[in-house]
Amino acid sequence: MHDSPHGPATPEFRHGTPAPPVRRRKRRGARQTTIGLAIGAAATLTAIAGYLLLRPDPQLSLIGSVRLSSPDAFEADRNTSPPACRGTGGYDDITEGAQVTVYDSAGKIVATDQLGAGTPGGQALDLPPSNCTFPITMKVPGSDFYAVEVSHRGKVTFSRAQVESGDVALTIGRSRASRRSKEAG
Repeated sequence: MHDSPHGPATPEFRHGTPAPPVRRRKRRGARQTTIGLAIGAAATLTAIAGYLLLRPDPQLSLIGSVRLSSPDAFEADRNTSPPACRGTGGYDDITEGAQVTVYDSAGKIVATDQLGAGTPGGQALDLPPSNCTFPITMKVPGSDFYAVEVSHRGKVTFSRAQVESGDVALTIGRSRASRRSKEAG
């Protein structure tokens, strides 16, 4: 060995003498980590795919109304705030709190709720109202079609597209216009 002007002494090797072997670190830890991460990612993706395939259809909002369209089918009180109405006579079952039942395409009950408060409408405030409308708002699971029943009035069928677009409207009774056209004919 001899000292070099650039630093400490370095070993001298004679020509033909092999240099000592360089020790390499074993990289088993990095390989195991990579394999572990790959297995973890595959398990996570499998769990997500399973959830997406097996989860139930998302809930849809069924928004609609029930309308009493015959003026003799309801009574209105415009002195309340907000104005209110309810069914009378043969329509006295159509009132706030009346049972609403929704069935799916298999005929299974998927939701029940109640009618909201009735609101008189159709004419100016100084004239008698021409209809009484009750809101329906509920959540239903996905289905190809739905049958909606209010009180004991029978089921009315709506497509999934109608439910998704908020086009769920039931009318009970005859309006004055339909009575007039029947009388004229």
